[in-house]
Amino acid sequence: GLGRLVWFEPIWRPIAKMSSYRKEKDEDEEMTNPMKFLDKGAVLQESRIFDASTIDSNACAEVINKLLYLKSRGSVLTTTEATKVFFGITKLFQSKDVRLRRLVYLALKELPSSADEVIIVTSSLMKDMVSNDDLYRANAIRVLCGITDTAMLAQIERYLQQAIVDREPFVASAALVSGCRLAKNSLEIVKRWVNEVQQVAMDKNGRASGMVQYHALELLQRIKQNDRLAMTRLVTTLSKSNVKSSLAQTLLVRYTSKVVQDYIQSGSTSSSELAALVDFLESSLRHKSDMVIFEAARAICKMRIAAGTESNPVATRILPPAVTVLQMFLSSPRATVRFAAARSLSELAIIAPGAVAPCNIDLAALISDSNRSVATMAITTLLKTGTESGIDRLLNQIQNFLGDIGDEFRVVVIEAIRGLCLKYPAKHRALLQFLATALREEGSFEYKKSIVDTMMAVMEKIPQALDIVLCIFCEFIEDCEYTNLSNRILYVLGKEGVNTQFPSKFVRYIYNRVVLEGAPVRGAAVNALAQFAAKVPSLRRSILPLSERGMFDADDEVRERATMLLDQLKKSGMSEEDGEATEVMKRYHFKASFMEQKLLDYVKSGNTAQRFDFASAASAAATAAATMPVAVKDEKDDEGMSHGGDNSSAQAAPSLSKSQYEEMLSAVPELASFGPLLASSSSPVDLTEGEAEYVVNVVKHFFANFIVLQFNVKNTLEEMVLEDVAVRMDGTDANLRMAATIPAARIGYNQPGICFVAYRVRGMNPKGAALHLPGSSLECSLTFSVKEVDPATGEESEEGMEDEYQLEPVELTIKDFVIPSLVADFDVAWNSLNGAETKEVFDLQSMQTINAAVAAVKEHLGMQAAEGSDKPSASATHHTLKLYGLYVGQVAVMVKAEMVIDQRKGGVKLRLTARSESEPVRTLLVSLIS
Repeated sequence: GLGRLVWFEPIWRPIAKMSSYRKEKDEDEEMTNPMKFLDKGAVLQESRIFDASTIDSNACAEVINKLLYLKSRGSVLTTTEATKVFFGITKLFQSKDVRLRRLVYLALKELPSSADEVIIVTSSLMKDMVSNDDLYRANAIRVLCGITDTAMLAQIERYLQQAIVDREPFVASAALVSGCRLAKNSLEIVKRWVNEVQQVAMDKNGRASGMVQYHALELLQRIKQNDRLAMTRLVTTLSKSNVKSSLAQTLLVRYTSKVVQDYIQSGSTSSSELAALVDFLESSLRHKSDMVIFEAARAICKMRIAAGTESNPVATRILPPAVTVLQMFLSSPRATVRFAAARSLSELAIIAPGAVAPCNIDLAALISDSNRSVATMAITTLLKTGTESGIDRLLNQIQNFLGDIGDEFRVVVIEAIRGLCLKYPAKHRALLQFLATALREEGSFEYKKSIVDTMMAVMEKIPQALDIVLCIFCEFIEDCEYTNLSNRILYVLGKEGVNTQFPSKFVRYIYNRVVLEGAPVRGAAVNALAQFAAKVPSLRRSILPLSERGMFDADDEVRERATMLLDQLKKSGMSEEDGEATEVMKRYHFKASFMEQKLLDYVKSGNTAQRFDFASAASAAATAAATMPVAVKDEKDDEGMSHGGDNSSAQAAPSLSKSQYEEMLSAVPELASFGPLLASSSSPVDLTEGEAEYVVNVVKHFFANFIVLQFNVKNTLEEMVLEDVAVRMDGTDANLRMAATIPAARIGYNQPGICFVAYRVRGMNPKGAALHLPGSSLECSLTFSVKEVDPATGEESEEGMEDEYQLEPVELTIKDFVIPSLVADFDVAWNSLNGAETKEVFDLQSMQTINAAVAAVKEHLGMQAAEGSDKPSASATHHTLKLYGLYVGQVAVMVKAEMVIDQRKGGVKLRLTARSESEPVRTLLVSLIS
């Protein structure tokens, strides 16, 4: 696009000579800013000089300089102050001093003005527009276009059209740049200048300067950017003409590549016009200007990147010469050129590492580049293109380099290493050793956090790396200065360390944290020790004495946590034969208000001799016949301490994690035979209003051959208690068969409960020949027996009355089976499924914009957008939406939705590509659009 253009020669002359002095004998001279301590009030007082009968050019210029300096520093003038200054400046048009006149122009553009004030100065500016002085004409055009509105623009339109074809480049460029500015709000008026602008851009008379041609091309693009056919004709004509300016040629290359991409995305790859444009791009690689050559190479690389892993003959044919050009730029004496070339190759390496591989020798030479940005970009590119056999050599080269760069560059390198480790799992030992060495070096929190994140990602994706990563973590927390990282690592040790072959080796490191660290870390260490004692019976007797130290800790929370955990451990048994203490560190999910009510009931009962059973009250949701406690999500914060809270919303139940749902469902005997839980819907769906007497929402759980609908019901009537609460489902679907209906025994006031309805699905197996999934709306109603309750005494009526409460229908659609999920690197995951894809092209006639099409496709498929691809620019004419999900939580499915505005038929043309290891899954997903 059009960059910022500086049209005034340096005008910021110092008011007074900068003073220099020596503070001490050996100190260097220090320059002072004479405007540093300017006061707005004092400057406004000085501005009265504008009203003097005799204009002092130097004094007025000095005051305007001060006003502009205050404006640049953020000072704001009130309406009265701005009006007074504006009118004062307009009086300076009487001066013939050139320097002062240029400062007047600049001040009029920068200072705020109202429509009434603009009218006052318009006559003076229009007089300058027809002046014989080119300097006055050009500056008057820029100022007038900057302060005028659409209504006044018609009065000066004729002058602007004449200025566009003026022989003086300074004046023509001023008019064209002003046109670019006006096109944002007055495009229809600017469109009327297209003949004059096109005449200058084509330079048929051979008189236009390079800068004028550059500005004319930019304005033409703004006029025609929404007309694909007009843009195609423009770039086709200009590519065959003589474009003298390197800047204009660079813009032309950029616009040409955009048109070529539109051709490719619409499927028109065999037209003669496309061939001519591609030849122009290829010929631009041999231009005499480095700027044009680089822009052409970058445009070709972007075309290849946009094509992804698909076979694109256009991009593939012209890619090798573009890579060769960038390879030559890697040895340029200018650091900016080296960095630009390395960055373009780095972007290309994500999609086509093989195409960048010939540049590896040149990139390796840049590792020792004096410019750290260039060296960092070279390293990240090498990490993307490196082969498995060359990883060790590459790591040796990087090792010394990391110590010489800042942490912001080191974080970039670590992110690249993460991708390399996931790409070559067999080399995880060497890469983890490199990361361990980096972790021991000095660095900021962000740098250390990036290393820890990378190791955790590797541990999750490569099970063989678990023991190595945990050992590295143990050594790191011995000398870790960041509390947040220590807490996080201790949590991982407690969770994953119990699953290793020799868990006892981690206990010493954890216990050291109990002895040596601050309170937040001590609390996290006590939790981790309790996990080992609970999950590894053979270590229980050894760990209990170690944990007892926490009972005498100076911090209240650490002390109380240790006391509670030890109490639970001792209850679960002290011998090695007692098995796992599954209740230790169990997270209870309940509403604080609900637990408060339970405690009040306990106190009112008068039976305080019997201990309050906290565990049974909090885990009542584990059975279908008991009430469901509403939980405030108990998160572990960065300090390793957990906090409870109250949730006053009227929701029936919160969204829990998969493990929590699995624990709850496994406790229901009727559902125990369904097998492991594969996935659950991301959040409950409300079936009633939040203010209704019975608040109900539904969560969908997916098993291998079953769907379980969990209905969370909350009774908000104080005078009523519900018994035998069930959900009756109506409606038929050929792919569903009722398997079980499980009611809730009793739901009191302000107490949620759970009902279940289970269906057997005809065909859910992703490895089968085809999928037979439901796609219907099921009517449902809540059935129950209601009894009246006296709020004062709590007495219930003996007999209940059968009642029914209508609920919103439950929608069961195909997209429910694809759970939206995040993916670390979409492109890597996409490339790993190369070949396992299904494509189809659609015409979305009802969609008029790319944004509308993106929103509709995302909503229809119900998947997670990757890399922010669901947010195209407002003026986009083509876009690629990337979506990711897991079919019933086990089979990855990815979608690329390539969209382009159809200029001929209207609407949006969509090419949908789905990739998954399961052909039925990707076929079914594509069928959702049709």
